[in-house]
Amino acid sequence: MDSKHIFKSKTFWFNIAAALVPLLADNLHLVRSYLPDWAYLVYMCLVSAANIYLRSITTQPLTLKRKRTL
Repeated sequence: MDSKHIFKSKTFWFNIAAALVPLLADNLHLVRSYLPDWAYLVYMCLVSAANIYLRSITTQPLTLKRKRTL
């Protein structure tokens, strides 16, 4: 089965985007004031559920190496 480069993976980009929210919340105090205390728990559960879903629809293996074109 052909593998695809990791940068073409929806799961990879979802995880990058999901990691940005807590980083922004910790570094931008304006964001923190809009989120109640329980919001991080809900956010973590939603991210976990989305990862499980994305892994369940995965059909190709990933690689870190780019294909060489001649």
